[in-house]
Amino acid sequence: MNFANSQYVLLGQLPPWKSRLVEILREVALDYDFVMIDCPRGLGKATRIALVASHYVVSPIECQELSVKDSQDTLTYVEKVRNRVNARLTFLGFIIT
Repeated sequence: MNFANSQYVLLGQLPPWKSRLVEILREVALDYDFVMIDCPRGLGKATRIALVASHYVVSPIECQELSVKDSQDTLTYVEKVRNRVNARLTFLGFIIT
């Protein structure tokens, strides 16, 4: 997979976003123990697509008061994706950066 062009894939220039990344990951699943998807900062479309295709979530967090407050938004977002689209999605925790 060419990661240099992955932002274009995620922004919808290929078939429907709900299934395209899942299809790509299924194609390579047997070749890897883990596939990590690095999303841009924020909770936008690229993050949603990655969460729909993922089994697990690990989120970076800066050791600052504002970041700790924003972490609740991340947890709420992951919960919404799990409840609406991806029941297998599991939040593993935060990594302090």
